[in-house]
Amino acid sequence: MRIDINNLAAQQLAAERASKTGEKSGNASVSKAEDHATFSESSLSQAALIQGALATPPARAERVAALRDAIHSGTYKLNPDAMAHAMLKEAGQ
Repeated sequence: MRIDINNLAAQQLAAERASKTGEKSGNASVSKAEDHATFSESSLSQAALIQGALATPPARAERVAALRDAIHSGTYKLNPDAMAHAMLKEAGQ
Protein backbone atom coordinates (compact mmCIF):
# COMPACT_ATOMS: atom_id res chain seq x y z
CA MET A 1 0.00 0.00 0.00
CA ARG A 2 1.37 3.40 -0.94
CA ILE A 3 0.50 6.61 0.87
CA ASP A 4 0.72 9.72 -1.27
CA ILE A 5 1.76 12.73 0.85
CA ASN A 6 0.07 15.03 -1.67
CA ASN A 7 -3.25 13.48 -0.72
CA LEU A 8 -5.30 15.72 1.57
CA ALA A 9 -6.02 12.92 4.05
CA ALA A 10 -2.32 12.06 4.28
CA GLN A 11 -1.46 15.72 4.88
CA GLN A 12 -4.04 15.93 7.66
CA LEU A 13 -2.68 12.77 9.28
CA ALA A 14 0.87 14.13 9.10
CA ALA A 15 -0.31 17.40 10.64
CA GLU A 16 -2.02 15.57 13.51
CA ARG A 17 1.06 13.50 14.22
CA ALA A 18 3.28 16.57 14.10
CA SER A 19 1.01 18.47 16.47
CA LYS A 20 1.21 15.64 18.98
CA THR A 21 5.01 15.73 18.90
CA GLY A 22 5.21 19.53 18.80
CA GLU A 23 6.74 19.70 15.31
CA LYS A 24 5.62 21.78 12.35
CA SER A 25 4.02 19.93 9.50
CA GLY A 26 3.82 20.72 5.86
CA ASN A 27 4.15 19.14 2.47
CA ALA A 28 7.92 18.71 2.73
CA SER A 29 8.19 17.92 6.44
CA VAL A 30 6.78 14.79 8.02
CA SER A 31 7.69 13.79 11.57
CA LYS A 32 9.67 10.59 11.89
CA ALA A 33 9.42 8.49 15.01
CA GLU A 34 12.53 6.78 16.29
CA ASP A 35 12.47 3.13 17.28
CA HIS A 36 14.32 1.98 20.36
CA ALA A 37 14.66 -1.18 22.37
CA THR A 38 15.47 -1.87 25.98
CA PHE A 39 16.52 -5.07 27.67
CA SER A 40 14.72 -6.33 30.72
CA GLU A 41 16.57 -7.45 33.84
CA SER A 42 15.75 -11.08 33.05
CA SER A 43 17.24 -10.87 29.56
CA LEU A 44 20.40 -9.28 30.97
CA SER A 45 20.71 -12.04 33.58
CA GLN A 46 20.14 -14.66 30.87
CA ALA A 47 22.99 -13.17 28.86
CA ALA A 48 25.24 -13.30 31.93
CA LEU A 49 24.28 -16.94 32.57
CA ILE A 50 24.98 -17.93 28.98
CA GLN A 51 28.32 -16.14 29.03
CA GLY A 52 29.24 -17.84 32.30
CA ALA A 53 28.24 -21.25 30.96
CA LEU A 54 30.32 -20.80 27.83
CA ALA A 55 33.40 -19.71 29.77
CA THR A 56 35.53 -22.78 30.47
CA PRO A 57 37.74 -22.82 33.56
CA PRO A 58 41.45 -23.42 32.75
CA ALA A 59 41.65 -26.81 34.54
CA ARG A 60 38.59 -28.04 32.67
CA ALA A 61 40.03 -26.78 29.37
CA GLU A 62 43.15 -28.89 29.93
CA ARG A 63 41.09 -32.00 30.62
CA VAL A 64 38.90 -31.39 27.56
CA ALA A 65 42.01 -30.96 25.38
CA ALA A 66 43.47 -34.24 26.72
CA LEU A 67 40.21 -36.09 26.06
CA ARG A 68 39.97 -34.57 22.57
CA ASP A 69 43.50 -35.77 21.77
CA ALA A 70 42.73 -39.27 23.08
CA ILE A 71 39.57 -39.48 20.97
CA HIS A 72 41.35 -38.26 17.83
CA SER A 73 44.22 -40.69 18.32
CA GLY A 74 41.84 -43.60 19.01
CA THR A 75 43.24 -44.33 22.48
CA TYR A 76 40.13 -43.23 24.41
CA LYS A 77 38.24 -46.24 25.74
CA LEU A 78 34.80 -46.11 27.29
CA ASN A 79 34.19 -47.90 30.60
CA PRO A 80 30.42 -48.49 30.89
CA ASP A 81 30.64 -49.63 34.54
CA ALA A 82 32.54 -46.51 35.60
CA MET A 83 30.07 -44.31 33.69
CA ALA A 84 27.07 -46.00 35.37
CA HIS A 85 28.62 -45.62 38.84
CA ALA A 86 29.42 -41.95 38.19
CA MET A 87 25.88 -41.29 36.98
CA LEU A 88 24.36 -42.97 40.03
CA LYS A 89 26.74 -41.14 42.36
CA GLU A 90 25.82 -37.79 40.79
CA ALA A 91 22.10 -38.62 41.11
CA GLY A 92 22.65 -39.27 44.81
CA GLN A 93 22.02 -43.01 44.79
